[in-house]
Amino acid sequence: MDKKLVWDAHQMEFIFRHHGRIDNRGIIHFPKSEASKIHFGNSVRYPDKRTLMFSGYTGVCLIFEGMHFVID
Repeated sequence: MDKKLVWDAHQMEFIFRHHGRIDNRGIIHFPKSEASKIHFGNSVRYPDKRTLMFSGYTGVCLIFEGMHFVID
């Protein structure tokens, strides 16, 4: 059984500010038009995958493309 990703209100504010949406599994979907406005990094282990670090109520969160977010 897959676990659903849960985002706090501070993280959701960032997601929605960048016109993202959250699907029923908790995966974030950013539109391509907004992706150019977000500063993504690259994974050290998988250089072709983007990473995103953003803050939440408990500190910063590092999320990975394909696992936590996708760009539509």
